Amino acid sequence: MMSGPIEQYLNEIINALDEAGFFEQSIVTKNTLLKHFLNAIGHNLETKGHFVLSESEISNAYDKALDETMNNAIQEAIQDGTLDITGVDAEGQLTYQLSEQGKEEAKEFGSNNQPIIITAQFERFGDFDPHCLN
Repeated sequence: MMSGPIEQYLNEIINALDEAGFFEQSIVTKNTLLKHFLNAIGHNLETKGHFVLSESEISNAYDKALDETMNNAIQEAIQDGTLDITGVDAEGQLTYQLSEQGKEEAKEFGSNNQPIIITAQFERFGDFDPHCLN
């Protein structure tokens, strides 16, 4: 469990992010990010003898939290039948597409039966790390 100074330190980080509107702009939840901060703190305690996180360690914890969030969302979409795995790209990454069920559900979002094109790119939100999905 967390001890006093560690809990206080984490609360300061999470509260600062919350006050800056970070959690309104990111799909990563406080709990997921907190879990990855705790992992980084545990690593620091074991290897460096202190719990303070550097900017790069905070960024790496966020990257891991974002990966977990995205992987969970993809798995959920596969399990609920709205997304299919279509293959593997040249870099060894799985590729996906909407299933027939997903396409039917997507029609509800289109106007005048126009197709919906969904793209994603990583870009900077405000003062946050450039790994936010937009």
